[in-house]
Amino acid sequence: MLPPRRFLSSRRTVAGLVAAVLAAGLVGAKPVPAQAAQPRISVWVDGQRLWVDVDPVMIQNRVLVPMRSIFSALGAQVDWDGSTRTVTAILGDRYVRIQIDNPQACLSPGCNPAVELDVAPRILSNRTFVPIRFVATALGAQVEWDGARQAVIIRSGGAEPLPVQPPPSMATGLKLLTVAPGQAIAGVTELRSRLEVGGAARIQYILVDPVTGKGPVIAAGKEPEAAYTWRPDPAYSGPRILVAAAYDAQGRKVAEARVPVEVAVDSTVTVRGIAPGQVLQGTGGSVTMTAEFGFVATRATWSLVDPTSGREYPIADADPYAPFTWWPGVWSNGNWLLRVTVYDRLGNAYRSEGIPIAVKMQPRTAIGGIQPGQTLTGPVSLRAQVNYSASRIQFRLGNGTVLGESTDPAAAIRWFPSPDQNGPQTVRLTVWDTQGNPREAEPVQVEVRVQPTLRLLGVGPRQVVTEPVPLRVEANVPLTGVSFRIARPGSGQWTTVAGGADPKASYTWNPATVAEGDWQIQAVATTASGQTLASEAVTFRVYKGPIYGPRPAAPKDQFIDLITPWAVATHRETGMSAALQVAQAILETGWGQYVPVDKYTGQFSYNLFGIKGQGPAGSVISNTWEEYNGVAYRVDDYFRAYRSLEESWQDHQWFLLDPSKERYAPFRAVMADPIQGAWALRRTGYATDSQYALKLIDIMNRYNLYRLDEVEP
Repeated sequence: MLPPRRFLSSRRTVAGLVAAVLAAGLVGAKPVPAQAAQPRISVWVDGQRLWVDVDPVMIQNRVLVPMRSIFSALGAQVDWDGSTRTVTAILGDRYVRIQIDNPQACLSPGCNPAVELDVAPRILSNRTFVPIRFVATALGAQVEWDGARQAVIIRSGGAEPLPVQPPPSMATGLKLLTVAPGQAIAGVTELRSRLEVGGAARIQYILVDPVTGKGPVIAAGKEPEAAYTWRPDPAYSGPRILVAAAYDAQGRKVAEARVPVEVAVDSTVTVRGIAPGQVLQGTGGSVTMTAEFGFVATRATWSLVDPTSGREYPIADADPYAPFTWWPGVWSNGNWLLRVTVYDRLGNAYRSEGIPIAVKMQPRTAIGGIQPGQTLTGPVSLRAQVNYSASRIQFRLGNGTVLGESTDPAAAIRWFPSPDQNGPQTVRLTVWDTQGNPREAEPVQVEVRVQPTLRLLGVGPRQVVTEPVPLRVEANVPLTGVSFRIARPGSGQWTTVAGGADPKASYTWNPATVAEGDWQIQAVATTASGQTLASEAVTFRVYKGPIYGPRPAAPKDQFIDLITPWAVATHRETGMSAALQVAQAILETGWGQYVPVDKYTGQFSYNLFGIKGQGPAGSVISNTWEEYNGVAYRVDDYFRAYRSLEESWQDHQWFLLDPSKERYAPFRAVMADPIQGAWALRRTGYATDSQYALKLIDIMNRYNLYRLDEVEP
């Protein structure tokens, strides 16, 4: 580092100094010659006129001058970071760091102390302008204003140090009670403030980067003096400014407090719920554990580690903030170190210490799908419950009748009891392990009470049929033939539309042969004894008009730009993570390309989040799934319709923030954090997809949506 003061000790003229700076290429224009017209505002340093190629300007009663000229005239070493638009100047033991359009300035590398500028640095006429009084004073000079001559008079050296206490506007009306200036934030921290003014309707806590002047909202709510929980994100480590800002009902800031903090996350991860040396044994049972840590994590991986080889065997990926229940099996037998690893959004892994445990499980074979003493009046799905590796399963009755078997030990075996099986029955299960050894389950006693029954497969209640459908039946008695017939509801006038001599075949019916509207369909079969059986009559609808599918809300490459302003506005108003909102809209609509429309009218729903029910513009009819007789099929369902995409965005906000919806209270508690919020949405059942949170986090990581949560207090 060059000793900056030697520029001053040389006592060369300021004009000569600026010329040297220009010659070195630090300013991209030629100096103004001596005979040029005088600028309206002049700057004098130690009695010498500071000539610049762009005139100083007055903004809000503050004089700003081109950066290089004033720093060089004072003898400071200057560094410009174009990527962050940040200026750093050093003069002896004096340090200044300022950023374009950022009113916060730093007087040390750690930004402690930091001050708020009346006017932020800015770019004018392709030059970086800085507030001259602040810069000169911060570097140890004395500054005066000569109003008569419209001149700034600077005398280098001898000035008192610049006061660094926050201006009154930075700490008026609000006091941070739980975080002290300079506090190291290592883990979960309580945030609580006391208001000294009235009119506050909500509060936000913001973690500001001293360099950029921006940061994420880390907690927010409508109770300004309530306690909030802050779980620090390792991505925001280092010197920060914690800002508590209170706002009135119109969104105007009424009070604020700021304290410098150091985010230095404690990376310790601890497993709770299982003790060192614990032995897991028996034929079944589980253990529920939690990962305890003090930072924001994207996921948790539970694993067993071989203490001899160090090889790790993952058990499961799980929600890092929820208890994890493990059902150990025979395959887990042995001595292990149990470990959980949690990951932050930067990809860093934080591992707990391995907890020594022993697993001594005995093989367990049990029958699932029925209960002892149960009365069966229809079909059931039988499953094998085992805690070891199996290769084949077989279900049978006590008399040896095989009900079903499979080489997939997880397969469901469907048993439709026949009338000749009425009465007490014993269900048995044999499971062969991977070595070919048979294992018998405890038999289950049930009572069978069934009638000869025919069940229709292929069309379900309320289904809308628009194209040919396959029709099948299942029965609990032998059949010699089957037919399918339809009729208008209530007419009793049946017409056979399909069928044949093979009761196990699938028959196709084309609805083009009938008129649109509501119909009933029924299967009729003849049993081997000559009896006629009829299935339940199912009411459905035939539709022959055009079917409209989802439509895009915007071109895919423009979707994120379309929705970002709404997400940012919601974030500022409520504290709900903008990054999470955008990721949800992307995931729910496939980047805006699949927004629901009414399948019959083509009405565009503007529904960006797939919320069902009645909206401000009514509803649109779209598809959802139901099940009838074990077969899934599509039926009509109603989704909220809106008058605009923005209205859909607002409704989604109200949907989640409605205090009457207790279901989403856990989400509201962490909604400021996009990662914790993603897991809370999954945990509260917003979506049934087990990977929902990880998909949202992947979108936020891939497109760096976290930047949307960074605000200026």
